[in-house]
Amino acid sequence: LLRVMHLLYCTFGNHFHHHLQDAFSAMSILQQRNEIDSINIITDTPSFYNHLKDHVNLITVTPEKIKEWKGPYDYFFRVKIKAVQHVAGMYVGSPVMYCDTDTFLYSNITELKADLLKGKPYMHEDEGEISTRPAKNSQRVWKAVKGKTYAGLSFKATDHMRNAGVIATPNLQNGKDIEMVLQICDAICANSSPLYLCEQFSFSATLPHVYNAI
Repeated sequence: LLRVMHLLYCTFGNHFHHHLQDAFSAMSILQQRNEIDSINIITDTPSFYNHLKDHVNLITVTPEKIKEWKGPYDYFFRVKIKAVQHVAGMYVGSPVMYCDTDTFLYSNITELKADLLKGKPYMHEDEGEISTRPAKNSQRVWKAVKGKTYAGLSFKATDHMRNAGVIATPNLQNGKDIEMVLQICDAICANSSPLYLCEQFSFSATLPHVYNAI
C-alpha cells in the first residue's frame, strides 16, 4: 500500500496577513500537488479560503473547540499539538506535515516525503542542545525539564531544541507519538506554568525518541 503525505495549516482570528501568508504557502505546495494527497487548513474563519476550497480541505473549528484545545492551563500553542493530533487521526498510517503560515515550499519535496515514508520524522532547523542555548525562553524550558521524567521520557542536557515552523510525523504509532507530545507539554504547564516554546520542545524531545532519529 503506497502511503501518501498530508499537509496541515492552522490560522485563527481575523489577522488578514496570516490568512494571506497561509494562502500563498498553500499555493506554493500546490505546485507539487502530485506529491501531496491533501492540504488541510484548520481555521475559525473559513470564508478567507473560499478561493482555495476546490484545492484544500477546510476544517472549521469553533471558539469553544479552540478553548478546549488550549487545555486546562490556557496555553495557546497547545492548539498546534491538538491540530496535528486531529489531522494525524484523520490519516492514520500516512505522514502528516504541519507548516506555519509563513512557510513556503521552494524545492523538491520528494526526498523529504521518502524519508517520512521510511519512518523518519522531521522538524525545521536544529537549534542545538537546549541546555546550552542562550535564549531566555529556551533556558526557562530547560530549567523546567532538567532532571524530570514526563510521559516516561527523561530529559537530558544533550536533548536538542528544534524549530517548530515545520513538524512532520511518519504517523505510524496510532497516535501515541502525538499523545506523548501532548502529555509532556501538559506536564510542563502543570509543574512550571505555560512556558513559551514548551510545545516546541515537547515535539523536539518526543519525535526522535519515538522514531529513533530526526
